[in-house]
Amino acid sequence: MLELKMNSEAEIKAGVLQLLTSRGLVQEGDVLIAEFPVASAAVRADLVVAYCDRLLCFEIKTKRDTLARLSNQMRGYMPVFDEIVCVVDERHVVGALKILPKRVGLWSVEAGRIVVVRECAARRPPKDQMCSVLTVSELRRCCRDLGLTQGGDRARLTQRLKGGAYDSLRLVALERIRRRYARTSGAFSRKTAGHPIVGAHIRLLSPRAAKRSRLEALVKNEIARWSAWSSA
Repeated sequence: MLELKMNSEAEIKAGVLQLLTSRGLVQEGDVLIAEFPVASAAVRADLVVAYCDRLLCFEIKTKRDTLARLSNQMRGYMPVFDEIVCVVDERHVVGALKILPKRVGLWSVEAGRIVVVRECAARRPPKDQMCSVLTVSELRRCCRDLGLTQGGDRARLTQRLKGGAYDSLRLVALERIRRRYARTSGAFSRKTAGHPIVGAHIRLLSPRAAKRSRLEALVKNEIARWSAWSSA
């Protein structure tokens, strides 16, 4: 079993991804997401794997965290994600078992190792909840992909999509989510290919961090260009 430094949230995320990768549960083409927003509950899932056919969510609680928000977070996650796993420091295991719904899996971080306490059970989300995690522009693209009218606000677009076949909506909704995060997930995969995943890699999964890095690179290039021009 892998032994890793797992004190901070980023380090535990890295440990989870290292474990999934080593077991072949994350492969090329799977999209990794950090801080996935669930707007209907005003919460963000710590780590999500967007497969072609489902969303796997991980909520992480470090030794320094409390479980005060866990119940509300689960209420937000339950309708949206196919599978949910809560990964907690070993000191939280007993408390988490009292809070977590039975279909939510529980993993424990113990002395640098991840131990499976309880497996998760899968449940497909209803159509309206699939739509709730999409942006309005993504809802319109889903309508386009399914040959539906693209006009209207979020409520009308959702109602239109709910009228179609479940599997068809599921396919296009997941594809839109995967495309939204393809750039950051791809950058992460390229950086970690052939290397152990560590906490410092996790920032690559943040769209905001990626945007900041691109801006910093642009500024650096501009400074170099002006420096070369002024010394010419």
